[in-house]
Amino acid sequence: MSARSGRLGYLPALDGLRGLAVLAVLLFHAGLGFVVGGQLGVTVFFTLSGFLITALLLLERSATGRIDLPRFWARRARRLVPATLLALPLVALVVHASPGPVSSGVLGDAIASATWVANWRFIFHHQVYADLFSMPSPFQHFWSLGVEEQFYVVFPLLLALVLGRAVGVRRRWLLAFVLTVLTVASTAQLIRLNGTGANFSRAYYGTDARVAELLVGALLALALVKVDGLRQLRGAARHATSLLGLLGMCGLVYGVATLDNGNELLFRGGFLAVAICTAAVIAAAVQHRSPLARLLAVRPLALLGLISYGVYVFHWPLFLLITEDSTGQSGAALVAMRLGATLALAIASYRLLEHPIRFGSLKPAEAFSGWAAGAIAGIAGVAAVSVAATALTAPAPEATTTSALAQAPAVASPSARASTHPVATRRPSSAPATHGPATVTPRTTRSTAAAPPVVAKQETVSRPVTKHSSSTTTVPKEFYNDPNYGKVPPAPAVPAGAFKIAVVGDSLGTNLGTGLKAWAKNRTDVAVYALAIPACPISRGRERRLAPDKEFDVDPVCQWWDDPNNDRRKALEKFAPDVIVVEDGINEVFERRRDEWGGWRSAGQPQFDSWLAQEYQSAFNQWTSGGAAVLVANTPCGDWTQSFQDVQNPEFRVSAVNAGYDRMTGITQADFFNRVCPNGQYTDTVEGIPHGRTDGFHFTDEAATALAVNWLGPIVLQTAAQHKGAATPAP
Repeated sequence: MSARSGRLGYLPALDGLRGLAVLAVLLFHAGLGFVVGGQLGVTVFFTLSGFLITALLLLERSATGRIDLPRFWARRARRLVPATLLALPLVALVVHASPGPVSSGVLGDAIASATWVANWRFIFHHQVYADLFSMPSPFQHFWSLGVEEQFYVVFPLLLALVLGRAVGVRRRWLLAFVLTVLTVASTAQLIRLNGTGANFSRAYYGTDARVAELLVGALLALALVKVDGLRQLRGAARHATSLLGLLGMCGLVYGVATLDNGNELLFRGGFLAVAICTAAVIAAAVQHRSPLARLLAVRPLALLGLISYGVYVFHWPLFLLITEDSTGQSGAALVAMRLGATLALAIASYRLLEHPIRFGSLKPAEAFSGWAAGAIAGIAGVAAVSVAATALTAPAPEATTTSALAQAPAVASPSARASTHPVATRRPSSAPATHGPATVTPRTTRSTAAAPPVVAKQETVSRPVTKHSSSTTTVPKEFYNDPNYGKVPPAPAVPAGAFKIAVVGDSLGTNLGTGLKAWAKNRTDVAVYALAIPACPISRGRERRLAPDKEFDVDPVCQWWDDPNNDRRKALEKFAPDVIVVEDGINEVFERRRDEWGGWRSAGQPQFDSWLAQEYQSAFNQWTSGGAAVLVANTPCGDWTQSFQDVQNPEFRVSAVNAGYDRMTGITQADFFNRVCPNGQYTDTVEGIPHGRTDGFHFTDEAATALAVNWLGPIVLQTAAQHKGAATPAP
């Protein structure tokens, strides 16, 4: 392997490693349960990139005495820009075809992705929660490309600065020392961000927190690259390297099988450990005819690695385009369609676009103008379809039809809410449930509704939803002591011809039940039966926890709905409600453990989300089969600094739970989140009533009553009337 021109000879084993890495990512995003840590394929990419870039730069310096930075950056652009530009019209197609609302940030995502700063865009954009229920960003995966490109810009400058023009090993030792210090600093930054309660996006996407994974590869290159090529080991050193490589591969397999992206170990040195495992694999793979080199160089893996960049760039938008709803397929058939489309487009892109541009005679001026024109045209296309999609999904000013429940704006000001009719959104029971990619970004249907406010509008100062803290958790005692459930309450008297409403769920469901009872107290057209139980999730299973050292079991009484002999279930069935109102999302945010998972899982992880959807669908099917309509109030934001401070990424989990409701059939949804969290921000002022959520979660009786009078009560009446085929009573 010559250093001439600063190029490495072709190493098919490294392409095979690329192939394995991108395959892990594909299967992870396809939702296959045996690759819960498939996102670690990105770490493999990082370390491999750090190794190859450093090796190329060192060989170029050895061959020419200098590093031609403009030439290096031009080669990187030729390699990476073509597929990126092709991704822009693909994303435009995804946005155009999306059946649901489109995030207002998709245009910003496109610009950030085309300019290689997507990771920082997602860090700052994800602090705004108004778009929690929109389609996942088709550019979501570009965060890792942003990290790599920023490394490609800065690292050659650092290498040239530290090595200078001197020849000899002392400068290389100095570079090794600098890179080691930076690796330790980056890992410490990741641990610090995680430990101090910084949001998940900041720790996961930040270049400063993730660059250690690239620097490990750079350090390996310093150890293996000689003046004339890669070092070939002999004797005991070669055998030891082969053994370490096999152990590293075992470590990677273990990580991909067990370490989901919310695993605390990853943020406490786990990413660094995975990078070290990758470095061990690379060190063994570049040794001529080593066992690992022969294993990784098998042709299918090497060919997949050859087109891996295009596969990675195209797979996520294609997965959003090819869904169960759009194809009518599910399970293995859906996975096969997604993988087939991704491979086909990646192969076509490599042969017709990427390879010709990478190795063609394109002049710099032509290349730059082509990139600029392509980026502008692609971004303009995304902008056009996103504007059109927003216009198409915008509701009419007055949606009063009784044949179907209309969809209102996602966020409305108090004055706007006062002038709209109560609305909710319904997913027909005959419609297939959405089964999207495993990386859950929130998407549910939205509704807002209100009658004239029960109290005068008052000015409120909202604050962003805050993140978890590492300080001691203060948890309501109901979670650590068996709740005093008491006896099943007696059913209310039902006036002749009145709609019968039951309320189930947890303590927030109890709050809504209290408000609805107060609203219905002087009415003769509705009766409300409050059956919610504090601290009880709808989902079945005993084991749950706030954090690894804070477990608290679910009380068996919470499974009342699944026990035909339970007094609460008997009382509900005897009451025979027309509408069952469900509010239980906060209790689904905590981690749960089941035998088939082999560990703890939480909302936003594929196994958990699939299980939770099945649990809720089972309950909903039971209730609708008994003749009731089901009205689900989704999960509101909360002030997580007051309680549950150990919960990791609570807002992400809330959004994932809410996204799950959109996968369920035969229900009506009411957007509790946007009603009490205007513009996605937490405020303890509810319906103009200050201090309506004194502990950051629960609602005072006054606030709950105002919510019932202004918002939920009218939705309940409309849902009941449509279910019974009757006229909607006055709110």
